[in-house]
Amino acid sequence: MKAKNLLINLAIDNAGDWNKICEDIKAKNYNDGRSVGKNIRAITYLDTNYPDILKQAVKPPFVLFYEGSISLLDHLDNTFAVLGNRKSTVDGEMITSDIVYNNRDKILVSGGSIGIQAAACRNAMELHVPIILILGCGIDCAYPNENKDIFDYARVNGLILSEYPFDTPPSPDYFPVRNRIIAALSKDLVVVEVSQNSGTMITITCALSMNKDIYVVPQPYNSDLYNNTLILEGALPYIKTVGLTVDNRTSH
Repeated sequence: MKAKNLLINLAIDNAGDWNKICEDIKAKNYNDGRSVGKNIRAITYLDTNYPDILKQAVKPPFVLFYEGSISLLDHLDNTFAVLGNRKSTVDGEMITSDIVYNNRDKILVSGGSIGIQAAACRNAMELHVPIILILGCGIDCAYPNENKDIFDYARVNGLILSEYPFDTPPSPDYFPVRNRIIAALSKDLVVVEVSQNSGTMITITCALSMNKDIYVVPQPYNSDLYNNTLILEGALPYIKTVGLTVDNRTSH
């Protein structure tokens, strides 16, 4: 318990910054006698319920603050993520709806971003699918504000996780970093619409480093999206009649 409290306090003192926490641990720059507030709920790298798959991520979080049902982390073999651009298309949102419906017996992992991720979350809400949300801010911050309904749902019907402590405002630097957690906690990742230089590509890169399969929705031959290139590079084409199974792997 003493070591766990130490990690939590270091995460609070350093606003969840992995590098700074690591530096303080190496320098023994901490007070190991401090207690942790009763209202703070968190799991640490030292806890038995810390996901093994997350330990395979680059810079696995020392601490994850949470709200909701932490027991969902016991079912990471039944999770999926639906990824895509923040500026989603009507077709992309329709495809997203279909993907969520066909995987309604699973747990959705998401960052709760606008666009494809928000569309997936709202479809999950309609189908009463549990959602694990990974935030790039404190778990008490509903960002973006227009997705507050998603955060409210996940608090009651899912789980909200963040390596950033309470009162940590969102930052552009935090969102790419949290994508490694989305990749780690998702058994299957489906890419609906993606541009080459996007946050989704960061999540894909993280997932590939953990040897996860990436499913990509094929696009028309003249599409400006990066979907077809990903398939040419080895991603699995997501085909409606096949779904999330390696049976849809092509000969390449």
